[in-house]
Amino acid sequence: MTEYRWALENGIAKECARMVLPMQTMTRLYMTGDIRSWIHYLEVRCGEDTQLEHRKIALEIKNKLAERLPVIAEALAWS
Repeated sequence: MTEYRWALENGIAKECARMVLPMQTMTRLYMTGDIRSWIHYLEVRCGEDTQLEHRKIALEIKNKLAERLPVIAEALAWS
């Protein structure tokens, strides 16, 4: 817990500082939503100001949706 507090006090983001906690393990993430929600998610999470790990997930989702929904991908200029 001391390392975690040190990390926070030194400006390390909470989601990164958690690495020192005992529960740091690989997890699986399951997400559901309608297309409107996915479009909003991608608009928010594909930006350069998003944490790299989240952006990687969002970009992969965007690629999968573009494959399956080419008309929507074209309309949103997801080239």
